[in-house]
Amino acid sequence: MKQLPAFKQAVPPHKVEDWHGYTLDQLRYRRAYVTARIELEKEQILNDIRQQRSSLSPMMLLSHAGSALRYANWGILAYQAFKTIGRLFGRKKS
Repeated sequence: MKQLPAFKQAVPPHKVEDWHGYTLDQLRYRRAYVTARIELEKEQILNDIRQQRSSLSPMMLLSHAGSALRYANWGILAYQAFKTIGRLFGRKKS
């Protein structure tokens, strides 16, 4: 992936005496630099998404579904156990 060179500036401009702001060329350069950096980051994010989508296979999805079913089974067993215990120790209605 292409990398832009780091933007180097020794002293922040607002700390320099008699500083009257950026010139139009400096503003254009900064805008172009930031735009290029944003575009590179977008491309990097899109490449990451493409790689993740291509790595999703049907077998991988089945394994995720299988693990979800295991949790569901444990949840049903826990519900039934609490229901049974509640019946044993519950108050008797008269």
